Amino acid sequence: MPYEVSPHMQGRVVYVRGEGNITVQDIQMAAEKIADYMQQANPQSAHIFHNALAIDQMPIDITGVSKAAQTALQPTNLGWVIHVSDKGYINFLASVVTQVAGVRFRPFEDEDDAWQFLLSQDESLQESTQ
Repeated sequence: MPYEVSPHMQGRVVYVRGEGNITVQDIQMAAEKIADYMQQANPQSAHIFHNALAIDQMPIDITGVSKAAQTALQPTNLGWVIHVSDKGYINFLASVVTQVAGVRFRPFEDEDDAWQFLLSQDESLQESTQ
């Protein structure tokens, strides 16, 4: 499967790792899994950590990608969407999709920097790492 979705930090972070060539259907399936994990974390806020470093291609259909991702971006307990990629188009696409959804988004090129940022923004996650 092009996406691996799993809970981290006692369910407070949904870790999403993409690999290879991603389709709109792949995004929809991952979004449904993300939404399920987000619901399990409710009422606490939970964050999405999207590691896209191993993604080779994404669809060019911005509208299709945005619609497919909406399921994951609608939960009321969504905190940050952290995105890690070193590919310009993938970063642009993630930025547009999250802007349309009106969620807090922060892109990074390095996974360690991304984790440090997230831990600095939600101090309650520090307890989950101990």
